[in-house]
Amino acid sequence: MKTPIVITSVLLTLALTFTACSGEKSETALRAEACTYAQIEVESLLKSPSSADFPACSSMSITQGKGLEYDVNSYVEAQNSFGAQIRTEFTCSVKLTDGDTYYVSCDLDE
Repeated sequence: MKTPIVITSVLLTLALTFTACSGEKSETALRAEACTYAQIEVESLLKSPSSADFPACSSMSITQGKGLEYDVNSYVEAQNSFGAQIRTEFTCSVKLTDGDTYYVSCDLDE
């Protein structure tokens, strides 16, 4: 009875290894990448980037456009120039490429 479980585990491991080595990223990985790049860009626009607190990527609105283009809509809580913690909505357009290059444009609703 244990043989099918072992074979299934081996096949699953081989499938995951092949997928990881194939170089293609899953949709979940691409969405997480777009989220991360949007957060980096938003932090660069804040008065106090070290105080930035984002919600989890899984709770952000991330929609795919054509190809590897994503729109990320969410909020960040960070200190303003007076030290008060405020919530700011943002919208970012993220374009990923096949390599390590990406393009990000963000608008903060201040």
